[in-house]
Amino acid sequence: MQRNGLSSSLDMGAGFSRVIIVDHTGSTNADAVAELSSSSADAWGELSVLATADQRQGRGRLDRQWQAPRNSALCTSFVVRPHAGSGQVLPLESLRWITMLVAVAAVDTLRGFSLDASIKWPNDVLVGHKKICGVLAQLVVEPGGGASVVVGIGMNVNMSESELPVETATSTYVLLGKELDLDAVLRSLAEHFERHYRAFASVYGDAERPDSSGVCLLDKVRSRLSTVGQDVKVHLPDNTVLEGRAIDIDGEGELQVRDARGKMWSFAAGDIVHMRPESYGA
Repeated sequence: MQRNGLSSSLDMGAGFSRVIIVDHTGSTNADAVAELSSSSADAWGELSVLATADQRQGRGRLDRQWQAPRNSALCTSFVVRPHAGSGQVLPLESLRWITMLVAVAAVDTLRGFSLDASIKWPNDVLVGHKKICGVLAQLVVEPGGGASVVVGIGMNVNMSESELPVETATSTYVLLGKELDLDAVLRSLAEHFERHYRAFASVYGDAERPDSSGVCLLDKVRSRLSTVGQDVKVHLPDNTVLEGRAIDIDGEGELQVRDARGKMWSFAAGDIVHMRPESYGA
């Protein structure tokens, strides 16, 4: 594979205050969080993008390490500062949905490349039953008091089968048999994210309120979620495992699971260690 990297400058249109492409970094999320924690936070506007094709110290949920060969993966952080926008500031509790907004954008991006992508609750994107993206959000309280979110996404793009980190992972190269232009993938991801974010902001962060498309964010997530309807194992911090059937996702973004006795359980992303559908990795 030739594996070209990202262009040093990409035009994302007027929707983003800053678009920064770096040759390499330890972690785009860590870099963005550091910026928002400093006196330069206001320079990032309402929406910005920080991306690289060479991230060397990436982390996922529960501080799991994530690395990939240079130019094989797209590592992007969206900097979301709702208080810097011209409209009404989003309620703090609505910021929990920003992770899902990025996941929805990733699914739409991959479907644009003819891949049947879906969301695995709470923060992964699959093609078939294998992971192609992971999403990680971090809340930042800026020095001025504003609450912002940095959402990082790592997408396996031009990665050969032998380079995949685990057997349950996949990449666009493995699935399509050809390289994709990283600039095109990033541009598509950013365009989809901005569109979904603006729609969400237009209804003041209410995931159950339809936007101008006539569809609410909750239903957008539901239509892309492959977890619902599957038998799942939910691993909890006390080392217990709950088994049941994933029934739905509610208006708080929590997964509803019915166990073998018919009891309903509700889980937020922070409640679990990990969640495995029966078909995961098959």
